[in-house]
Amino acid sequence: MRHSDRARRFSAAAFLLIFGAIFSGVACRGRETTEQASAPPAEQPAETAPETVRDIVRLHPATAAPGVVFNRQPNGNSALAVVGTGFTRGDRVHWGGEPLKTVFGGETTLTAEVPGTLISQPGDVTITVKDPADPQSLEVQATFRVLPGDGP
Repeated sequence: MRHSDRARRFSAAAFLLIFGAIFSGVACRGRETTEQASAPPAEQPAETAPETVRDIVRLHPATAAPGVVFNRQPNGNSALAVVGTGFTRGDRVHWGGEPLKTVFGGETTLTAEVPGTLISQPGDVTITVKDPADPQSLEVQATFRVLPGDGP
């Protein structure tokens, strides 16, 4: 094949590619104009990601005997797992209003260290999850029960 034949074929292919690109652009702009004409921009619904709702599904455990360590940690404290939805890294678990050392395990799990002094007396305790750095964050609650009875 001679050089001039190759150059002509290359020119023809380049022309088709450029023409195709121009034609495609015109066709796309035409569709956009048609779609925009169907509804003014102010009336088009904005696409937003669904918001995850923060909620406590359960506590593990949900009860304990007074003074009895549960889910024993190396330092001797108990560990409370809070299972739910919508948790963030900034969330903290509170025991009756007192913030606990909290570990973020993901959007569905927080683990909090519970000192033994907090489980010494029987009764219901309100467990809350909230992000102290975000005043707009929703606070959610569950109840932990220290059972009546003798401790160790």
